[in-house]
Amino acid sequence: MFFIVRHARGRVWAPDRLKGFHISIDDFDAGFSSLTRPQRLPVTEIKIDCSFVGEAPKMSDAFIIVKTLIDLACNMRMASVAESVETPEHYRLLGEMGCNIGRGRVITKPLMASDFLAWHAAWQAPMEEKTASG
Repeated sequence: MFFIVRHARGRVWAPDRLKGFHISIDDFDAGFSSLTRPQRLPVTEIKIDCSFVGEAPKMSDAFIIVKTLIDLACNMRMASVAESVETPEHYRLLGEMGCNIGRGRVITKPLMASDFLAWHAAWQAPMEEKTASG
């Protein structure tokens, strides 16, 4: 069970964090997010929304947003989690940006728990296809 208690001065105390629980801000960069959340909450990771991850290779604004969020997480000693890593290009680009964790079909399709260990033992990082000029 997780409890958050708001302190009179606006600080947050989360006793279960000390027991090995990890807290994530999901879709931090979408909707009504605020920079006060990672500052005030005892979070351990920031998830980067798929709408930015998917556009990062093609749109400079999306690339800048993704890179900034990865840097923010790193500077605040949090993990960065990219959602919907769908192509080898996404995988490579996010790795170059310093993203800690990726989630998406280029890594694996959804698995049953019983299939995970066999998948993990055989997994290899996705590679981009070579072009005729490369």
